[in-house]
Amino acid sequence: MEHKPLNKKFAITFLLVINLLCLWVFWIGLSDVIEVNALLQGRVDVIRVGSRAGFFVVVIGVPILCLLPVAERFWTDFVKKHGKIITQGAIVGVVALLAAGFLGSFWIRTRVEKAGYNNCRNASGISALSRTLVYTRNTKICEELVEAEIKKQK
Repeated sequence: MEHKPLNKKFAITFLLVINLLCLWVFWIGLSDVIEVNALLQGRVDVIRVGSRAGFFVVVIGVPILCLLPVAERFWTDFVKKHGKIITQGAIVGVVALLAAGFLGSFWIRTRVEKAGYNNCRNASGISALSRTLVYTRNTKICEELVEAEIKKQK
């Protein structure tokens, strides 16, 4: 069976769609940071924060990985000559992206807690892709949120 090369238009369209999806996810994460800052200034009773530390690898790492086959196709000599450095750079880049995601989540959490909010663990939730942290002004508000969740589930 002969190997048929990938259609060029399909490949470019696929890479474009993947990169646009990653940009959209990055925008969601950035909007969370902007929203938390606005809520902190508004002194609201409840702040919900989506902790998406793992998304940094996806939203930045995937577009970079999409560029590697393109680079190998057009700059073959360069890739052959500097392949070891490129591999080490990719490993360091993935580790840095993971660290940036966790540091970003830690920074938001610390900022919210310094503003006087308490983590309401019982009202927080975990989904397949992220974890939602709930912070409240006091324990009474937290208890009300938990009671409301229990009533909603019944």
